[in-house]
Amino acid sequence: MRAPSRVVCRRLGGLSAAVARERVRVRVPATSANMGPGFDCLGIALTEHNLLAVERARAFSIEIVGEGADSLPRDESNFYYRAFKLGFAASAPAGAPIPPVKLTCTNAIPPARGLGSSSACLVAGVTAGFALNGHDARSGEIRDRVFQICAEQEGHPDNVAPAIYGGLQLSFLRDERGHFLTQRIPIHADARGATAVLFVPDFELPTKEARALLKPEVSRADAVFNIARAATIVHAFSSGRLPLLRWGAQDRLHQPQRGALFPLFKLIDAATGAGAHGAWLSGAGPTVCAMVGGASGADGARGARDAIDLHAPHEVGRAMVAAAKAAAMSGRLVMAQIDDAGVELDEV
Repeated sequence: MRAPSRVVCRRLGGLSAAVARERVRVRVPATSANMGPGFDCLGIALTEHNLLAVERARAFSIEIVGEGADSLPRDESNFYYRAFKLGFAASAPAGAPIPPVKLTCTNAIPPARGLGSSSACLVAGVTAGFALNGHDARSGEIRDRVFQICAEQEGHPDNVAPAIYGGLQLSFLRDERGHFLTQRIPIHADARGATAVLFVPDFELPTKEARALLKPEVSRADAVFNIARAATIVHAFSSGRLPLLRWGAQDRLHQPQRGALFPLFKLIDAATGAGAHGAWLSGAGPTVCAMVGGASGADGARGARDAIDLHAPHEVGRAMVAAAKAAAMSGRLVMAQIDDAGVELDEV
């Protein structure tokens, strides 16, 4: 969970007066970004969550439970706290000081594994800052403001968009002034029951290191290849024809380079060979995400195998574990569904 390289604390005008709160609790889903060909623009929310509770206190303190409890800082450099300060400063009356608070972080999303842990921390903290000032993220206007702040901090919106709005999001930098835009891609009823089978390796792969592997330029052929696949993956989810993911999840822009670090394509081949519709490197990796099940299948796509959705997620998971073991790589399986809600604010 990296701290932002630059801190943007500009206030956003036009917020109506609100009643400050004593305590808030925020829930943010994991995300799988890129999804193969949708580099820096496609992301989907999944049902693993980080929880952040913030309450006003006499002095600053932070408690961390779950993932990262042994490694994340418990001082004011903590990413949750830095994100909280961003949200508070952007939504408080001009000149209002940051109050002392107690943060309780309960993490289910493993850090530096390609499941949007840093984005979840960022979204949770910024949302909590707004909420402590009385501005509810269940409001569309507040969500939009949180999105702009978080996307600007990340520099790419593909994780923060689904973390905030839920579901499958297509997002991008709209203009040179730094305005981001995101659009929910409707997921067909036949695709809503799909399971994301996640193989989470035991090693970390920081996003900065993974980005350093990418080529500065791409060929026209590779660009056309990815444009076609990105359009296909959007169509697969919106039409319910998930077997199209077998081709739609293919990529030439980032997976070949990142796959040189570990046996990515052996895991992808194992997953699709065991019946997954398609599989991709989740975010910057190293987690591999395979989509299984749903109500599509026999007539989902010409050339797709009949009844591909009948393969159980556990069969796909076992195949991925076996492929990893054969390559001397350890890790664990996580089964998740699509999270439709995005960031949630609990009444406390």
